[in-house]
Amino acid sequence: MVEIDATMILAWLNFLVLLLLLTKLLYKPVLDFLDKRAGRIEGSLEQAQRKVEESQRTLAEYERKLAGARTEAMQIIDSARSRAEEEAGGILSRAREDTERAAERARAGLERETAKARDELRREVGRLSVQVAENILRREFSPDDHQRYVDEYLRDVGGRG
Repeated sequence: MVEIDATMILAWLNFLVLLLLLTKLLYKPVLDFLDKRAGRIEGSLEQAQRKVEESQRTLAEYERKLAGARTEAMQIIDSARSRAEEEAGGILSRAREDTERAAERARAGLERETAKARDELRREVGRLSVQVAENILRREFSPDDHQRYVDEYLRDVGGRG
């Protein structure tokens, strides 16, 4: 049988006091730290989502401009054709040549603007992706984790040589 004496009672009291102190000093601060960290991560994710939406709006704007430029190019082509039909002989052939050059310039301009818009969007999305990844990794990869992975790698490499 277990005898309950003063030593056992004091041991239990010490254990309870230690448990209360650990709860106050460690458990709650750790929970607060984790809550704050989760909030920061959530904020970063929301910011990244806003950047993606902004990039999508920019792409939509470029596509709208491209459609307007195409409409304008078609209007230029139609205008040049109607003038060319009114003229006779050699003027007709020159008008057709002018129209074709204008259309080619418009197409080339549209292609340049399209390529430029897509390249700019790709760069921006890539930069934002890298920035978000860096922010997330920086918050989730502590220096101790980094040192531990380096040590494990060196042990693996040393074991193979």
